Amino acid sequence: VGGGSSITQQLAKNMFFSFEQTYTRKIREALIAVQMERRYTKDEILESYCNIINFGSNAYGVERAAQTYLGKHADELTLAEAAFLANLPNSPSNYNPYQNYDVAKERQIIVLKRMFKEKMITEPEMEAAYAEPIELKRLNLLYGKANYYLDYVKRQIVDEFSRDVLYYGGLKVYTTMDTRMQSLAQEVIQSRLAELDKLLGFSDYELAPLEAKKHYLQAALVAIDPTNGKIKALVGGRDYSVSPYNRALENNRLAGSSFKPFTYLTAIDEGGFNPATVMIDSPVVFQYDRQVWKPENWDNQYMGPITLKTALTQSRNVVAAKLINLVGPAEVVKYAHKMGIESKLDPVLSLSLGTSGVSPLEMARAYCTFANGGITRETQLIKYIEDPEGKTIREYINRGERSVDEQSIYMMIDMMKNVVYEGTARRARWMGFDRPCAGKTGTTNNASDLWFVGYTPQLATAVWVGFDEPSSVRKPNGAEMSSGEAAVSIWTLFMKDALQAEPFREFKRPPGIIFEYVDPVTGEIVPNTYPNAQQVALKAGTRLPVKQN
Repeated sequence: VGGGSSITQQLAKNMFFSFEQTYTRKIREALIAVQMERRYTKDEILESYCNIINFGSNAYGVERAAQTYLGKHADELTLAEAAFLANLPNSPSNYNPYQNYDVAKERQIIVLKRMFKEKMITEPEMEAAYAEPIELKRLNLLYGKANYYLDYVKRQIVDEFSRDVLYYGGLKVYTTMDTRMQSLAQEVIQSRLAELDKLLGFSDYELAPLEAKKHYLQAALVAIDPTNGKIKALVGGRDYSVSPYNRALENNRLAGSSFKPFTYLTAIDEGGFNPATVMIDSPVVFQYDRQVWKPENWDNQYMGPITLKTALTQSRNVVAAKLINLVGPAEVVKYAHKMGIESKLDPVLSLSLGTSGVSPLEMARAYCTFANGGITRETQLIKYIEDPEGKTIREYINRGERSVDEQSIYMMIDMMKNVVYEGTARRARWMGFDRPCAGKTGTTNNASDLWFVGYTPQLATAVWVGFDEPSSVRKPNGAEMSSGEAAVSIWTLFMKDALQAEPFREFKRPPGIIFEYVDPVTGEIVPNTYPNAQQVALKAGTRLPVKQN
């Protein structure tokens, strides 16, 4: 159990073997060590050892350790800093300066005294080095802000290769992550959730006991470039150290009204509907399979005859329920899957209100199809992988295919733009996001799941907010928190900075699309000066009645 090893044996173990404690491994390790001693000099062996040994904090090798603890490269270290790092491999967890700075500082003098004893430094140099203050600083500013993303990367490598290849293969993995966006996403979630904690009456998260932190509000965010499917940022929770559970991937929660666009798309692309089609927002009762379902609007009010554009903008539940009854739940399932949803969806009428579980990753991928004009792309997490010699052993190329007619998609984009301009997501405009964008909010019964999935031509981002144990997100006065306060605010704060260097870009208008002004109650064509005239996107050739004077 406590067997010792020479530097060469430790190098052999780290490079070629697992860490299982068996006689077989020890014998093989010794045989490899003998071969290494015959082929390489002591200095070469020591150099290799220093380049792979564990210094703690996920830092392997002295160069990474210098970056992780001191914010500089190894060749920039002072004597004091080099001695400070040299003691860490003996017990990386116990001497980690981020957790036990005083212990690490005390161990530094052991290294310096040994150097003095070996006549490598003078006594004044030893004393000056010990007196020199050590300032902890990370060169990698992304540290701690990409753990959920990297877990996803590791999972993919384990699935395609093996766990041993991941941890002992010496691979270089090049991901699609945008490090600035990733840092921003984590920071926005943490800062906004801290503000929401106050609205909910929670105490300061940072001061809460570990067990209590597990019951605080959580969030997940996924941002994808719709033009190529590359995942630019992925956050699976507010605090990886408290809960590594990746809510961006595995948190299949009810999508609420953010699922409605798939119902509307089915009606427009296959059912012969258009944004000016008039539906009656009124009480309705459905009877099927010996069950009775009476959908209700979120405000318990009814607007009467309205266009589909108004119904989606104002998120009228009854209209969505009537639509899925007309086109069929199975067809809505088919369209949702074509767009990028992979989870099993129950083909029932209530699906129109988002009653099947989906993940933020799926929702971001599906909304990419809207942003990309009806072309669905596979998501891409890794660009390519190299072996220790720099040879590319796997290159990833994702494919795209047209899944929905581009004219039908554009009509949906125009309707979803109105959700942001005049509807349930207008908070994004209030907060100063003035780029062309579209999206849909989602709030489930009792506000246990709060969503906003929105997109520009350059970036599609899904945000979910809620508790791990599904329960109502309520303020101390009993009022339910809205998706605007929670998900839309996080989305907006992220998107404003994420796209700050990108040019403003309009959604591409495909050939065959025309615009008309209609009466939002009757759907009849009216002059643009008509009171409350509503502009709608239509396929050329669509015949609408003209309002008579």
